[in-house]
Amino acid sequence: MRVEGTMTMTEADRALVVRAVVEKRLRQQEASERLGVGVRQVKRLAKRYRERGAEGMASGRRGKPPNNALGVGVRQAALSLVRAGYADFGPTFAAEKLLEEHGLALSRETRGSGWRRTGCGVRSGAGKRASTSAGRAGRGSGNWCGWTVRRTTGSRDARRAAR
Repeated sequence: MRVEGTMTMTEADRALVVRAVVEKRLRQQEASERLGVGVRQVKRLAKRYRERGAEGMASGRRGKPPNNALGVGVRQAALSLVRAGYADFGPTFAAEKLLEEHGLALSRETRGSGWRRTGCGVRSGAGKRASTSAGRAGRGSGNWCGWTVRRTTGSRDARRAAR
């Protein structure tokens, strides 16, 4: 079977199974179990395969923007507002202010990585490491098990097992 265009391996595999259903070499129930979908979905897939062939198994959303994507104008407006009045705020607080003051509701992704890529907002200290003295001692760094094993057994093998 030759497939035109771009299909993922999952879509190509799905096309093979649905083709077997259309050619009556495989029952719809067996196809639904193989594909992990219901029998009704297999019927819909078979209909689409008859109409468009293997190309019909490709996602219809490919190349289109997501349904929940912000419009370019809304995103630019939000970024300009943040740069103008909330540049020193963290992403969450700036998003809260945009909602309160301007009625702009933004997703977590938009207010996080999207703003950092454009230079808006400040990074929080959440990614910083614990102090070196706490790291050396093993206490306070969240490694209670390793610290306990080292303190109670003293053997290197026990230390390795605790890691």
